[in-house]
Amino acid sequence: MFWGYDHFPQNAKYYKYKNFDLLGMTGKFHISWGEFGGFKNPDALRYECSVMNALGAKCSIGDQLHPTGIMDEETYRIIGAAYQEVEKREELCLKAKSVSDIAVVSPSALLKDNRKEDAEYGASIMLLETQRQFDIVDEDADFSQYKMLILPDEAPVNDALSSKINKFLENGGKLIFSGESGLTEGQSGFNFKTDIKYVSAPVWDLDYSVVKEALAKSMVKTPFLNYKAGYMAEAGKNCEILAETLPPYFKRTYKHFCSHMNTPYDYKAKRSPAVIRNGNIIYIAHKIFSMYKDKGMKLHRDLVNNCINLLMPEKIVTTSLPSCGRVFLTTRSGADKELLLHLLYVTPVKHGGTEVIEDIIKVHNVEVSVKAEFKAKSVVHALSGKEIPFKQDGATVSFTVPELEMYDIIKIS
Repeated sequence: MFWGYDHFPQNAKYYKYKNFDLLGMTGKFHISWGEFGGFKNPDALRYECSVMNALGAKCSIGDQLHPTGIMDEETYRIIGAAYQEVEKREELCLKAKSVSDIAVVSPSALLKDNRKEDAEYGASIMLLETQRQFDIVDEDADFSQYKMLILPDEAPVNDALSSKINKFLENGGKLIFSGESGLTEGQSGFNFKTDIKYVSAPVWDLDYSVVKEALAKSMVKTPFLNYKAGYMAEAGKNCEILAETLPPYFKRTYKHFCSHMNTPYDYKAKRSPAVIRNGNIIYIAHKIFSMYKDKGMKLHRDLVNNCINLLMPEKIVTTSLPSCGRVFLTTRSGADKELLLHLLYVTPVKHGGTEVIEDIIKVHNVEVSVKAEFKAKSVVHALSGKEIPFKQDGATVSFTVPELEMYDIIKIS
């Protein structure tokens, strides 16, 4: 289907930031609404409700009644099993508020156009897979509660938003922006204080990036493909070029092409900046978030992750879970010295054209560290009350979760 399991978190993180009373919606069907006789795997329903709970949403599972009016008992047996788990944890989850240090400024909200979701969706997927704690916000947000802003690919900056960004930067905030983000309405230049200079829209149909040592972790050292060419920018004073762009030999056409897919890079051509750092600002010339949403190349996620680490080395939460793990940190109203850590792990796969969850794999000895602004007295499994040994070094609370089967809530208090 066209949504997938990371579509709901992107939307929930925006509407929770807006303080909406949030309801998550899914269906019991295998493929789509109104599929009589189609059954989603019960573990998939359990997981979907778990994600809704972890993000502070109520749960709704849809069905369509048979024309006879007879309710299907198997449908409600499967739904009931998911709701039994929801009932046990809903008091922990419903009034929860996310603890986040990154704000993704939504292009679709700025442009008032929900067709412009690709960039924020790609950013959301990257941050979910690297287990960052983030909100998706609009121009009305209080930026002071975050350490970093991300303007992904297509986020325009008017004068009012420019003023807020400049104040955020002056107070030590970090900024990553990409593609045509940050430009004025007329696209004459970046509309906030930076020595990075906008030059022009992309010249090529695609191009290649080569990273320098500061961004080299987990990256290849040779040129890697960008499926959309980068914007042209210049590094001014006090700037550092962290990656360079190589053009192809030529634009690919029906009359002028090489090989099966794309034109190779030209080693001898003049290079342009692909990633520029100016103090606490990093500009990525490509629409890298949209590319990741469409193509999913890990190198693009690694590049963004390395940029985040350069500007903001410490994470609120660090775990040993792989990229399929989803990690959300929340608090509850009135609980100043309590954190709830939501750990989820499943491995969705595609069967035919449908993303499914079948095999629930237990993960053992999950190592966790969490930043807490208080002296922790206990770390427990929130539902069972079973204690977990921990140690605290300054603000960092570290512990190991012996076993994770789909979803667990760890309470730090």
